[in-house]
Amino acid sequence: MHASVTNASQFALWRALLGFAEGANFPAVFKALAAWFPPSQRSLARGLVNAGVNLAAKDDFARLGQVPVLFAWREGMGHTGTYREPNGGILGPVAVSYLNWRLKGDRLAARMFTGPDCTLCLGH
Repeated sequence: MHASVTNASQFALWRALLGFAEGANFPAVFKALAAWFPPSQRSLARGLVNAGVNLAAKDDFARLGQVPVLFAWREGMGHTGTYREPNGGILGPVAVSYLNWRLKGDRLAARMFTGPDCTLCLGH
């Protein structure tokens, strides 16, 4: 889905649809497992589903060779990072630069992620 994106509006639409669909996925899966498996086997089935999700995520990471990886963590930072802070906090400019680079072709924003002057690359 994301490969077909050519502008920020399309990106927002795909992310919204994906988020809407993912929200119903796990409850539906666990309800189906409860219907299909006897109580003595349900915890194993749920564990296999969770393991499959994690293995798929690991596989995705291995296949994403052209996407810059940013490890942005600090004590107390939750799943949403710093986006709840004014102007997106310390991660806001990174997200805006990435979108400007990928969706608008902004070469100045790209320098944060690529090239000899890369500011977020390993070793800098």
